[in-house]
Amino acid sequence: MIRLITIISMLILLLGCDSSTKNELSNSIIPSNNDIAIAIIEDTNLVKNQIEDTIKCIIQNQTIVKDKNISEENTTKQTHTIGRYIELPSDDNWNGKPMTQQIEIPENVWNNFPDTLAKLAVARYKTYDYYFSIAIADNFEQGISTVMVMYPKKLIFRFQLFENQYRSTPYAIKEITVRRNENGEPYAETNAL
Repeated sequence: MIRLITIISMLILLLGCDSSTKNELSNSIIPSNNDIAIAIIEDTNLVKNQIEDTIKCIIQNQTIVKDKNISEENTTKQTHTIGRYIELPSDDNWNGKPMTQQIEIPENVWNNFPDTLAKLAVARYKTYDYYFSIAIADNFEQGISTVMVMYPKKLIFRFQLFENQYRSTPYAIKEITVRRNENGEPYAETNAL
């Protein structure tokens, strides 16, 4: 009942505000004929002053031509950008199915820093703790419960490398397997395709 009264009072308040703002807007938006005439006279005065200053006009014309050339070059070079995706882990990935990871790395950067993908795979693996299975061991006699994360034996990342955001096909596909060592630290191994 209180909600109904609140809703009705809000509707009445909104209807009251709506009519008052319409009157204010109609008075402020529609200019009088005198305002239009003043605006036209001011515009013509500005145009006359700009034409009289020939140096200023020449500079303005040159910058406009340069801006047009730059904008034409940009429109011819730019095409549609393509969205990339990153596949998140699931049960299939725990059983050896590679996770597709599309990233944009220029080929010259990839050639200079080939260990980038291994470091990226380990970093992403560390962020997937939320996706890993959890086991809880309870010791009711002592009142202790222990939470254990069940890490997969391996997680395979299939990186598709693109030159930039406009390319639709990857220039390289690399697989990186992430495993855990005896201390529980993840490390990466490069797979041959």
